Amino acid sequence: MISKRMGLLKLKEWYEKMLEVAKSRSIVVDFQDMLEEYKDIENVAEIPVFAGDHWAASMAIKITELKDKVRELSKKRGHSHLSNNGGSSNGLKAEGVTGSEKQDATLLNQISEEMKSMRNHFIVVRLIELKRGQKLPEIDDPNPDMSNDTIDLRSSFLEKCQMYHWQFDELRNAQHSTLMLLYYLHGMHKEAAERRKRDAQKALLEKQNSQGDGGKSRSWKIEMAMNDWTQLLEHANKETDAAVRARQQGLEEVWELPPEDLFLRILAQINRSKRDILQEKYNQCRDPSTSPATRSVFIRVLKRIAESFMSCLLSMAAKR
Repeated sequence: MISKRMGLLKLKEWYEKMLEVAKSRSIVVDFQDMLEEYKDIENVAEIPVFAGDHWAASMAIKITELKDKVRELSKKRGHSHLSNNGGSSNGLKAEGVTGSEKQDATLLNQISEEMKSMRNHFIVVRLIELKRGQKLPEIDDPNPDMSNDTIDLRSSFLEKCQMYHWQFDELRNAQHSTLMLLYYLHGMHKEAAERRKRDAQKALLEKQNSQGDGGKSRSWKIEMAMNDWTQLLEHANKETDAAVRARQQGLEEVWELPPEDLFLRILAQINRSKRDILQEKYNQCRDPSTSPATRSVFIRVLKRIAESFMSCLLSMAAKR
């Protein structure tokens, strides 16, 4: 049975019930919608912005639009602006300050209006009571920072949750999903995959020796296919790790495609409809004008397909 997707207001209600429980246990001090929390702010800099969230992108767009408007106004005023000021540097400086203040006020008004229209989308949760200007004491964490493509980006985490059906709606699901998340964060899935691969290869060799040429032929095909999909999966993992390092260093992501000979061997092992689609996408991504974001999506798709095929091949190998 396919469950219906939860609506926005229903989802908000679910979060609020969860936060009420947290508040009753003194885990949360208070919570409210974003508009109410920031109704008295004097500058948009007081809004906490996290990498990849809605407000980081929204404010960047609005700042760019304001700069474009100011530039257009400056072009229209032109020489008349300079003649009215009589060449006085003090006059220009004073007007510049006023203009900057007006831009800040305009930006703040635009953000406030956006908050009104999106007040059901964001909940601000306070974990500790702080007075204005007060800062939390620094936390000395003996554990080093970890970087992992599963959680470095919100979109990556959501993609993993959808792919592996990680859910947090009930205690049992939350416990299982948290356990699986830790399993992936610490790279245990890679160790398990390598172990399964070694066990499967060992089983193949044993069956080849016991079944003669006929068994060897089928086992050899499975082994060759497994080798191709393993190479593809390793390539996808390598590109994902390289992209994470590039983001950390502030560099542009590259996302190189798998070698063509490997990709053609992979295409020969899948059905015709998917083969044509993947070939078309591969050709598109080879175009130098294709953005890294488009190539990243394609490689992530290949990674999911490779994981699925590896699982099937390991199952086939174990049954022989």
